[in-house]
Amino acid sequence: MKIILCLILLMALVGCSGSTLRAQNNNFNVSAGSYTIVDTGQTKTFDNFDEIDSPKKGEAFYGQDAQFAKLPMSYTDNGDGTITDNNTDLMWQQGYYVLTYDEALEQLEKLNKEDKYSDWRLPSIKELYSLMDFSGVDVALPLWT
Repeated sequence: MKIILCLILLMALVGCSGSTLRAQNNNFNVSAGSYTIVDTGQTKTFDNFDEIDSPKKGEAFYGQDAQFAKLPMSYTDNGDGTITDNNTDLMWQQGYYVLTYDEALEQLEKLNKEDKYSDWRLPSIKELYSLMDFSGVDVALPLWT
């Protein structure tokens, strides 16, 4: 799961993605600015240089992301080559492609004609961020070295 999330981040950073998403309900409206903010997966706290024990309220470095878990990441493998984010209802393909923007649009057109789902689209940057795991483990590194 983390590999998929890390790869999605990498695709977003290079600006070309063939990874596709679909919103499973009509309540998810990115253009209007409503979207679910999911926890980042960050579980460690740090000072300016190193990992530290979780600071108490009032102590230096208190208030880090790892100290506030509101909506933990939760995913379901749908068993059909797709994953669903249980918090946002976004669905995406397992695996990834590195494509130009035009190639990604061609892939979307093909998926929307041939797949059992017909509402595939490219994710917005906010949607991509909702899928990222900031736990600090770079699981994709071996793939790129």
